[in-house]
Amino acid sequence: MKKNRMLMIAILIFSQVLFASCILPKEEEFPAAPLVHEYEGADYGKTKVIKGDMVHSVKVTAGFKGAALHELEHTASYSYNRRVQKVHVEKGSKVNKGDTLLTYSYNALGTEGSEIIDYDTAVYEIKAAQTKLKNLRELLALEQKRLRALGANEKEIQLVREEYQASMREVESDLKVHEMEKKEAADMLKEKNLVSPVTGTVRYVKRNMTGKEAEPDGAVITVEEKSENRFEASTKYAGYFNEGEKLNLSVGDVIYPVKVKKDRKYKKRVYFYPLNKVNMKSSNKAGEVTCILQQKKNTLYLPSSVVYKVEDKYIVYIEDENGLKTTADVVKGAEFNHLTEIVSGLKEGDEVITN
Repeated sequence: MKKNRMLMIAILIFSQVLFASCILPKEEEFPAAPLVHEYEGADYGKTKVIKGDMVHSVKVTAGFKGAALHELEHTASYSYNRRVQKVHVEKGSKVNKGDTLLTYSYNALGTEGSEIIDYDTAVYEIKAAQTKLKNLRELLALEQKRLRALGANEKEIQLVREEYQASMREVESDLKVHEMEKKEAADMLKEKNLVSPVTGTVRYVKRNMTGKEAEPDGAVITVEEKSENRFEASTKYAGYFNEGEKLNLSVGDVIYPVKVKKDRKYKKRVYFYPLNKVNMKSSNKAGEVTCILQQKKNTLYLPSSVVYKVEDKYIVYIEDENGLKTTADVVKGAEFNHLTEIVSGLKEGDEVITN
């Protein structure tokens, strides 16, 4: 009986141990450590090498200029009374540069009916005086030579010389007067006619001018210059435009093809002549044209911010075949407008790390 009880106790203990071993948890299994790249955990982006045109440009404003109006007035004259003798044009007349628009008649100032100096007469008198002066000098030389040949003394020769010199001084004085008359006549001729400064069309003629005094008192004739509509710009960038090149000029949403013309006198001024009709009545409007300052065509380039100088070379950061961040040497070319030309070291489409 006692033996059987001990057996039952042993069986019970064994069963509890066996049951406990069945409910124990298995040992936890952890996944393998992941591969960590050098740049993982940092924010970065990439950009591609582009093949195309590198352009550095600015916008230039050009004002619209229609046909110019030239308002002509009587000029002031301080030596003559002038009256309008004849008007040669009327409103609508077509004129060329230099054509006579009206003619004046003259009288010496303060002397009604006084004779006016004639330019041709003054020229004739100058030539006559010059010839007379030349003859007197030649005659003096011959007379001195003749007197010396006859054995005249120096006192006698001096008396003859003084006579000739007195005559020459008188002619020289007359010559100066005639030269002044010539200048005065030339000035008068300039004022005798009012001429058109340009080729164009007469748009205004003051009424009832004939016979009246020609006093400066506002415009008497207006001529509209025959010129093409154009846009005009005064800019420090004028030298970047080429004579005859064709560009596009924008006025708001309207694009006008234009042709460039340089100003030979004013180096900072440039004109843009529309190749088609311009429908603008106001000369206050302005357009814009793109001025190219620098340009590299069909080349590889990157943003300048991703190209670094390290000692005596230039590098960029790229991702290698193993996914690791590394560097690549490049040969740098032109740099402008925040872009850098890549001469060698990369090809089109290559990706470069930006940070």
